[in-house]
Amino acid sequence: MNSPVRKVSKPNTPILWFDTGFIWSRRNDLNFWQQLSTVILGRKVIVVDTGQFTEIQERYSSKFTMNPESELLLRRYELLVQDYSSTDHNSFLSKQISRAMKACVEQKDEVIYDFYDLFDPLINFLTPFLDIQNRLFKRRWGTPSAFKSLSKSMADDWESLGSQAKSKRISLLKQRELELLGLHEALKKVIESGDQVKMENLVKHHLRNWENASGESSIDSMLGFFKSPYYKTIPYIEIHSWLISDLMTSNKSRKFNRGDYFDVVMISMMYPFADYMVVDNDMRDRIVDKLKFSKRYPEFTCSLIAPGEVDELLRKL
Repeated sequence: MNSPVRKVSKPNTPILWFDTGFIWSRRNDLNFWQQLSTVILGRKVIVVDTGQFTEIQERYSSKFTMNPESELLLRRYELLVQDYSSTDHNSFLSKQISRAMKACVEQKDEVIYDFYDLFDPLINFLTPFLDIQNRLFKRRWGTPSAFKSLSKSMADDWESLGSQAKSKRISLLKQRELELLGLHEALKKVIESGDQVKMENLVKHHLRNWENASGESSIDSMLGFFKSPYYKTIPYIEIHSWLISDLMTSNKSRKFNRGDYFDVVMISMMYPFADYMVVDNDMRDRIVDKLKFSKRYPEFTCSLIAPGEVDELLRKL
């Protein structure tokens, strides 16, 4: 099988992403918001929201009483990013998997991944209704709020898996191999278990996508894709596998938290498409110094900007 080349398609306008911590730290900085508004309204930059709005709402509801100033921040941020508010990560990943499946079937030499796969106006429109259903019927449809509710349990799972990896002295590279096979192995386990709920939600979902791409309804054929070089071209999978593997095998004695899960997922979505990202120091050191993404992925053109460099960047745009 060929080793396909991965390419990304995105607008000429620079794409900027802030982690929630940075937005929160500048929430009362009027000069910052004026600068940001100017460059966005002047079409000089695109700022993408991948769930930060929901997280800021949660911080206010759990720690503070909403007042006119906080309502103004939320409204201002919502207006600035409303055209570029991403869908949930599972819907986005499904689109990238479908692109890779189609390229695999056609044996393409390259696979092109599109920035606009991050967005789905229909899902965004339905999000408030899905959140209501989630609360009433205890479901976990893919919305930012549902994602946040899952993040604590996922962090606990990562903590357990990380402890196992450290006790077995699993290397970063070996853990990444396991991560790249993770979906393949999860699908196999569900198929072998016969769990009908998981069969419907996981296996049949991917099988439908495989049928749409290939015309085949063979489970074995679909499973083969998830071990193929085409699957490994998926940008989200590439970035996520490195970040989670490093978190699990790092010698740093720190516990996982909800922020780790949230950050890894959001960065995996955005790093391949962003021109500038503002992340916390821990994640910046991981991406720049340890994993060396800029050298590993020359097809991505993302620069990690320190919080103190943001105002200068906005002036230059």
